[in-house]
Amino acid sequence: MLKTSIKQLNKKSSKSQYKSPKSRVELVKANRGKKVNTQRLAKRIKLGKRFKKVMFVFAGMFFIAIVIGIIVLLTMLQDISKKLPSPDKVFPDVNLATEIFDRKGLEEGNSGTTLYRLYGEENSDKVNLEDIPEVVKASFLAAEDDNFFNHNGYDPQGLVRCFLIVATKRGFCGSSTITQQLIKLTTKDNSVSLDRKIREILMAIRVEDSYSKDQILEMYLRVTSYGSNIVGIKSASEFYFYKDPANPDLGGKEPKELSLSQAAILAAIVQNPSALSPTVSLLDQETAYEQLTDRINYIYDQMESKLDSINSQLKKNNGDLNAPDPITREMIEQARNEDWKATLRPPVFTDKKAGHFVDYVTDQLLKRNYKNGEEPFTLNDLQTGGYKIYTSLDYDMQKIAERYTREAGDAYKGYGMNNAALMTTQPSTGQILVMVGSKNFYGNDEGDGCAENIENCVFNPQVNVLTTSQSPGSTNKVVGYYLAYKSGKLSPGSVLPDIPIKIGSYEPKNWNSSFSGPHQSAREMLRQSKNLPALHVIQLDGVDNYVKTAQEWGYSTYNGDYGPSVILGGADVLPVEHVQAFSVFANGGDWVQLDPILKIIDKDGKVIYEAKPERKALGDQQAVYLMNQSLYKLDTLGNTIAWDDRDIAGKTGTSEDNRDNWLVEWSPDFVTLGWGGNNNNIPMDPVNAYPGIIVIPWVKNYMNEVSSFPYFTSKTSFNRPGFVYQGGGSNDCNDKGECQGIASDWLIQGREPAKGDFSRKKVVVCVDQQDRVARPVDVALGKSIEKEFIYYKNVVSEYQGFLDEYVKQKNGTPNGGPTEPCDIARGSTSGPLFDLSGTSVVDGSTLNVRGKIVTLEGAIVYANFFMDGELLSCDPITNFSNININCDISAYDNGVHQFSAKAKDDTFPSENSLAPTNMTVTPSNSTSSNFTINGNSLLNVININYSFGSLSSARICLSKDGGAETCSNLTPANGSSWSYNTGSDGAYAVRIEAKTANGLGSIKSETKVVNL
Repeated sequence: MLKTSIKQLNKKSSKSQYKSPKSRVELVKANRGKKVNTQRLAKRIKLGKRFKKVMFVFAGMFFIAIVIGIIVLLTMLQDISKKLPSPDKVFPDVNLATEIFDRKGLEEGNSGTTLYRLYGEENSDKVNLEDIPEVVKASFLAAEDDNFFNHNGYDPQGLVRCFLIVATKRGFCGSSTITQQLIKLTTKDNSVSLDRKIREILMAIRVEDSYSKDQILEMYLRVTSYGSNIVGIKSASEFYFYKDPANPDLGGKEPKELSLSQAAILAAIVQNPSALSPTVSLLDQETAYEQLTDRINYIYDQMESKLDSINSQLKKNNGDLNAPDPITREMIEQARNEDWKATLRPPVFTDKKAGHFVDYVTDQLLKRNYKNGEEPFTLNDLQTGGYKIYTSLDYDMQKIAERYTREAGDAYKGYGMNNAALMTTQPSTGQILVMVGSKNFYGNDEGDGCAENIENCVFNPQVNVLTTSQSPGSTNKVVGYYLAYKSGKLSPGSVLPDIPIKIGSYEPKNWNSSFSGPHQSAREMLRQSKNLPALHVIQLDGVDNYVKTAQEWGYSTYNGDYGPSVILGGADVLPVEHVQAFSVFANGGDWVQLDPILKIIDKDGKVIYEAKPERKALGDQQAVYLMNQSLYKLDTLGNTIAWDDRDIAGKTGTSEDNRDNWLVEWSPDFVTLGWGGNNNNIPMDPVNAYPGIIVIPWVKNYMNEVSSFPYFTSKTSFNRPGFVYQGGGSNDCNDKGECQGIASDWLIQGREPAKGDFSRKKVVVCVDQQDRVARPVDVALGKSIEKEFIYYKNVVSEYQGFLDEYVKQKNGTPNGGPTEPCDIARGSTSGPLFDLSGTSVVDGSTLNVRGKIVTLEGAIVYANFFMDGELLSCDPITNFSNININCDISAYDNGVHQFSAKAKDDTFPSENSLAPTNMTVTPSNSTSSNFTINGNSLLNVININYSFGSLSSARICLSKDGGAETCSNLTPANGSSWSYNTGSDGAYAVRIEAKTANGLGSIKSETKVVNL
């Protein structure tokens, strides 16, 4: 303002010095008297002609320059035009992300759950303009090109305005229309040059001539960037906003679900995605929010100031100028007042749901011929092809499984278990319904030293246990027993000994370090998961046959040299292949390859893959049925796998040192595998870390919870095939005593194991030495009985010696019964021999003598019986071969006395004696008449005497003058005579209590009154 005033002042001051020019008359008058210089005039005329000539030359040169410039410009434009791509090149195939869905995406009216998106440098989706709401179009028009529907690809006024801004060095401007931005985005030419700008304008004109505005806008919204590698309005919408914040599993919003404020956010981000993205900005969040807020407000201002124009364009484009305005000022005001930050979702869209399953699916897509059934996909195919892959996973079930697995992995840490895995398939189709490869795909590593070395981790979240090699333990036994059933070498009821054996220097043990013995069935040994019987089984099968069968059933890990321990889990397996193999038992003999994918659709909507189960009849139906019955409703350590009344079979497994715990359970409707252990394979609790304790409970609870899902409600039963019947058992023996199994059980007609796995033998043994064969004298004395013994024939002849040795050590007799004679002395070979073992005390006064007295020669003349060496008075004997008489023992007090006998025959000159035998006499009232009790009134002493031996623990009980009775120990406690000083006069009621000297009998005296 000051400078302007000074100039004005200068102009004013100069006015006084100003003189107006002279008129032509005045000039003539002024020069009238002057002399004309003709020479000088001539020079001036000559110089003027030369100047005109020069100016003419310059004008010609300028004209030529303009012509040449125009020619050059036209040539350059022609050259640029030749180099321009055809308009269709502006719409190239965009790299589209491949989406992986759960199975419910194939249900009518159900979009399913998006488990993951596979993409490369761009996370992009196909966009259809009909799915783009007016709020999105309006936001982008306001933000980027409010005259989009009216121009021909470029904005002349904008170009002039931009030129003036740049020329005056007042800044920079883009002046690009949406069409120009589209060309820049698709050609990826970001150079700053006049040549590029001209090409861009020319290409925009071409595109506008070739495509409709809708097509151009659709492509623009498909290729715009929204931060990081998020490309396209659809990907951005799903990335930034939840369908329902209260239910995140529903995923992100579709563009058609966007509000005006959300559309404005996306339109704002496009200007500078790396800075303005609220979640993936390279700036700090506060700065990003501040700049994004400014840009959003600018869009609202633009939209409000040009609302009539924008609405008019939208209605004109929709073909209805009379339609209500798509955008109103009230909508804009409402959008301004919304808390846009609250509508954002965290940047977790790229997180995997069912992460281990998604990784498995991706791996299978890269390995198997899913691409048109001809070849595997490449990673680039998946990242750029825009395929929709519908998997067999049920995400609702998956979430339940993940919860149980996560809880189990934490609940049993006290038992040394830090991780768990779970898988469920539909065996008839091979579809994987659930796959949880660790307790938490997004958890943190656990374990001492884990940070320094991943191999030290007891839990490594993203390692999929189900697709990595694990030791299967006793779950391997199922295939071995199946082969033995198939060959007819065993049936479930067959005798299968559980005894110690030795293979070279190897002495295998059972999981509980004990042996069940020889009389065990194959069924029970499998259910109890005993190792020693299983080693018998692998000898019957042959290791090579076992390995060959495993390979046929899909195990890829069986590729080495194996020994008998293969049946105990000595060959690692991939759990996912383990589940696949068990489909043979679930399907009644048919093997079905696992297939996690139901359908694949390409970006054009064409189905390029649809699952068709690959089914092979690899299993023997009859042997499979016997196996299913053998493991029917398995229980272990008191915990059954069953949760309802359906048919179900299962097998547990424990690897060496309790490093792995397994449960595989199946029915025709499902196969489920549960695993517990540690990623670094360290041992767990040796006492409690067994499947019945740390795996069965949570797997059973999981199955109980999901059993209402449609895959399990039919409760399909195991189908009994032909030629299978029940028979055999311990009573199914031939005339040689050779029997068919321990109990009646399932058999395969024509493949019954031979009778004789055990045989019944009858042997006459001594009554009092039943592990030896009775001699003639033992038989004569009646000291023999006929007893049945069992001879066990080992199914593995090489192990017969181990079986014989075990039976002898355990039973004290050889396998099949005793062979050595009795060695008890029965007395002289001449004279009477006694068998009075039936003799007993009837009551306190009667001894019943029962038995026989025999002689090998002649006849018995007499027999006498004694108690403590004193001859008893007995009834007469009428039959020495069947003595049954009574003897009087009323004189004997309560206690143990020695019974003996003497007898003589008419051949041997002297008597023979029966060695004394203890007899316990218990009189009915235990009162003895052998006590005498007297008083010495002078000394106040009571004297006691027992006349029938010695007593112990004697005591005296007194009642003075009718008062209360008191008892005191007599001194000494043992003996037959005592003196007791009462210390005072009086009438004493006295009785004595004592035990016999050996302490085996109790007696008492009658009560006697003593006056002192």
